[in-house]
Amino acid sequence: MTKKNSIQSYLFSVVGVIAMFVILIAVYIISHAAAVRLDVTADKLNTLSDGTKAIVKKLDTPVQIRLYASQGKDVDVGFKTYAQRVEDLLNEYKKAGGKNIEIKKLNPEPDSEAEDAANLAGIEPQLTRTGEKNLSRHFSEHARLEGCAAVPAPRARTLAGV
Repeated sequence: MTKKNSIQSYLFSVVGVIAMFVILIAVYIISHAAAVRLDVTADKLNTLSDGTKAIVKKLDTPVQIRLYASQGKDVDVGFKTYAQRVEDLLNEYKKAGGKNIEIKKLNPEPDSEAEDAANLAGIEPQLTRTGEKNLSRHFSEHARLEGCAAVPAPRARTLAGV
């Protein structure tokens, strides 16, 4: 190989790597800008109903939704998964309601203001498989809307208005 071919191969390699990097960044930006959530469940459990969307869009005063969810390494995977589902659904409310809906996620650690607020809101610690009862180690399984009763996990599908 001649020196000219060697330099040309090197330049093509560098340009190829740079082009791939630019393409990857562009795909990342476009995919996040056009984030579309697809609900493939039979009963559309993860989608707000049209009626719910209409009500949320007509809100004329701000509504704060407080989500009490324990976070950290010690939290059971099932609770984390459920907490993420509830948070995703609350984000759908936020998306539908715009500036009139505020989502406030609180981590009720022991002896914290968030734990006190959860207790004042009537949210009690949940038992784990090991029989522990502690707000700080697991998701409280409740999303609480200001002025409304807490919604336990078995009734989660009603959160979506279905």
